[in-house]
Amino acid sequence: MKEILQSLKSELFAYSYEKIWEELAQGDRELLKLLTDQEEYKREDIISQMDKPNNYSVYRDRLIKRGVISSRQGYISLALPYARVKFLSEN
Repeated sequence: MKEILQSLKSELFAYSYEKIWEELAQGDRELLKLLTDQEEYKREDIISQMDKPNNYSVYRDRLIKRGVISSRQGYISLALPYARVKFLSEN
């Protein structure tokens, strides 16, 4: 089972997540890098860590439309399985 899971992750990273990452704007990437330590984040906590906090809603909306993150009232989180591992490795 471990081998199958590892193979699945490799395929997912190589054929999906890598393509998603390459197509993202720099600001989108920076937001994703902030979402790699825990399951869910408060909006205010992320905004306080951003270089360009005024652009938060633009980045968030683009990532939601792409299905990369999910949002609920005042909180955001990664929506893709194992994405944390991939985006953390891009730091």
